[in-house]
Amino acid sequence: MTVFLAYLVALLITCLYLYWYGGRTGLWSGAVLLSMALISAALALTEHNYVVLQPRMLLCDTVSLALKFAIALKSRRRWPIWVAAFQLNTVLASSAIMLAPAFRNDFYYAMATIWAVPTLVVMVVGTKLDRRYDTKWGHAGHATAS
Repeated sequence: MTVFLAYLVALLITCLYLYWYGGRTGLWSGAVLLSMALISAALALTEHNYVVLQPRMLLCDTVSLALKFAIALKSRRRWPIWVAAFQLNTVLASSAIMLAPAFRNDFYYAMATIWAVPTLVVMVVGTKLDRRYDTKWGHAGHATAS
């Protein structure tokens, strides 16, 4: 539970940063990330039967992938592509674990959550680099428009 709370704090800080500095891309990405994290947490806390939980989590992860992919297609920024790629890894890991039930529980948790922290880092660093580029090259307002 401590790891989840630490991640939640990092997620909230990242979402605030994206809201203030990320423009439309950051706003939508933060909204998707936060809403999907809350939905996943609600699913995990309300369903303790792994056989029932796993397909629901896979559906949630797949919806998250579709939304992140749509954001990456709409954005002129590069970091949303990385975020979508990390989510693809999560979906593929979840799918593989459903096909190999012997690797459930700890292995699933490790493979499905390993991309969570790099996603937050890429979102913040990418937004920071976008802001630096826009400031250097005089694209004022570009970060808010993309």
